[in-house]
Amino acid sequence: METWYSHLLEPYSRIPDCGMTWDMFGGGVITARSQHPNGVNVLLMDGSVRFFGDSVTANIWQSIGTRAGREGGL
Repeated sequence: METWYSHLLEPYSRIPDCGMTWDMFGGGVITARSQHPNGVNVLLMDGSVRFFGDSVTANIWQSIGTRAGREGGL
């Protein structure tokens, strides 16, 4: 089992997910979604799990998805 998404769009974006394929070479824009009310739990690369509310701004969310929190976007 694997789970993947991107940080291009903030959690619970109103823009539908697109381009989803089920192989490791597929591409698409899949945002974080959850059945938890008001946000999503995210496993970070240091092994910690953090809850991010659905009001997180796009620039903060994109920064969270980078290695050091400062790399440029697409």
